[in-house]
Parts: sequence; structure tokens; C-alpha cells
Amino acid sequence: MFIKHGKDYDLKPDFAEELYGKYTLVLESEGADYSTLRYIAVHYRKACVRFYGVSHESTLKATLQFAEMSEEGHREESIALYEEADQKSREVPKGQISEVTVAAVLASKAQLPQLYSTSKLATSP
Repeated sequence: MFIKHGKDYDLKPDFAEELYGKYTLVLESEGADYSTLRYIAVHYRKACVRFYGVSHESTLKATLQFAEMSEEGHREESIALYEEADQKSREVPKGQISEVTVAAVLASKAQLPQLYSTSKLATSP
């Protein structure tokens, strides 16, 4: 519903986050595979970007969640997502992003060296 009609129904970011969280929880409890969960995460993040903008807190959270999910099988994409979240979070005026989200962005930034060291980027010429 949110992904296709979020703008039509003027869904607020908090509601969209809660809806996504509950939906993925149900999918996980029903044994959904990684590719299904990844598909939902990709489209949820795209919807957040489209509805709220790339620097909105909900989009940053979706980006961090998607990046974390991508660490194992899509490490380079995960690195790019973490870097994007860091960059976009710094562009937002102070006070528009919660301390919890800022802390999550900083924590993800701190793990970038480890991700780089085990990625294809570490062996690039």
C-alpha cells in the first residue's frame, strides 16, 4: 500500500515506518526468503526517497536498514548505502534528525573500514 499509494493517502513517515516494520516482521515469521525481504527493502527505501526526500529521517533509517541487510551478499552496495546515509545526514540541519538516528549513522560509519577490508573494493587496482 505505502509503496504504491503512499503519496495518494498522505501517509505520515511514522505510520509508514510502523507499517513496514510490521509487514517485514510478518514476512520473517512466515519464513520469507532473503530475496523477498530484500525486494521489499529496496522498494520501501525507494518509496521513502520519492515521498519524503533522500535526506529525511525515515529515508535515512530505511537506507541504514537496507545497508545492514545487504552486508553479506551485496557488500559494495552496503558500503555505498552507508556512505550515502552519512553524507545525507550531515546535510540536514541540526535537530531535524533524532539522536538515535544520528547515533545509528555514526555506528554504521565506524564499521565502514571493516566492510571495506572484506569487500571487492579492497582488492581493486
